[in-house]
Parts: sequence; C-alpha cells; structure tokens
Amino acid sequence: MPNHSPAQPSDFNPYQTTLTNADPKDQFGDLSFVMLTIEKLATWQKITASAMTLFTVLMGFYFVAMLGIGGGIGVMEILAMMVTIAIYFLTLCLPTFLLWKACFATTRYARTGTLEDQTQFAAAQLRFWRSIALVAAISIAFILFSFVMTMIAFNSNF
Repeated sequence: MPNHSPAQPSDFNPYQTTLTNADPKDQFGDLSFVMLTIEKLATWQKITASAMTLFTVLMGFYFVAMLGIGGGIGVMEILAMMVTIAIYFLTLCLPTFLLWKACFATTRYARTGTLEDQTQFAAAQLRFWRSIALVAAISIAFILFSFVMTMIAFNSNF
C-alpha cells in the first residue's frame, strides 16, 4: 500500500511549475519571437533616430541663418540666442543622442540575447524615455509661460 502522507507546507508552492529546473527558454516557450520583435524595434529606432538627426541638423542651420540674418547684435539678442540654443539642446539634441544609444543597445541585445545586454537595453530605453519626459515638461512650461506673457501683454496699457 502506497504511503499517502499529507503534504507539508514546505512541500507546496502554488507558484511552482513542473519546469522549475528547466532552461528559462523552455519555461516561456520559444524566445525567437521576442528577439524578432526586438530586432524590429531596433529597425524603427534607427529610422526615428535618423529622422530626428536630420531635423536636429536642419534646426541648427536655421539658428545659424537667423543669427546671420539678424543685423546689429546686442546683449539681449545674444542672451536670447543662448537661451534658445540651450532649449534646443535639451529638446532636440539630447533625445536624439539618447535614442541612438538606445538603438545600439537594442541591436546588440537582439543579436546576443545575454543578460548583460538586456540590462543595457533596458537602461538605455529608460534614459531615452526619461529625456522625452523632460522634453514634455519643458514644452508644457514654455506653453504656460507663453500663455501668461500673452495675457499680461493684452491686459497692459501700452
């Protein structure tokens, strides 16, 4: 007669599967679909980063042209241009650079699939999206500032 002793609490794990000691790839099925999706992500990141790079370069030429068109440059114009270039750097150059870094990390992870490259992939994505949040915050602040300045200008007696 078989021994049917009751299960001990230490013997029962509701989250345990039959594949506990199996290779992680076996636990989650074939990871080739995930890696293919990451390769597609890398492709779209390259396309987007290329477009952002082109736009950033064109905006740089625009600033140089505006500086050249401006006649007499005074202190206020120089300060305004410095503020504009700082905002330009934060809103265009920084996210473009971080997207290229994320793109390279994505491509590397799609090729190797190692844990180290996965960590770098996730960190690069985090830095890029954090920079996008910064751009959104700066844009919202600029819109609110413009709105307030417009209201002040309309309500003042010139």
